[in-house]
Amino acid sequence: MAGRPLVAPILDNKDGSATVRLPEALGSTRRITFNFPSREIAERYRAAAVAARAAGRPLPDPEPYKLARSDRRPEILTDGFADVAWAWWKKGGAVGLVDSFFP
Repeated sequence: MAGRPLVAPILDNKDGSATVRLPEALGSTRRITFNFPSREIAERYRAAAVAARAAGRPLPDPEPYKLARSDRRPEILTDGFADVAWAWWKKGGAVGLVDSFFP
């Protein structure tokens, strides 16, 4: 009998953080829970933990992973009207309009 397969789910939390649940020991039903600031960092830790378990080593320390920064940048949404208006202005569409306001 080979034992239980390693299952290490990542759970997304409402605040944007992620939780990794790993078995205490290979084949154990008891779980250890680790929280990380983002899913990306949690996935990195899970990959390192699975590799450590496969090599027969103890789980890596989660603290350095918790301090790591995510590579993701916040997405900046552009205002569609402002982009079109600015492109029109730069193209010279406001030349006659400016002259009529500032004679």
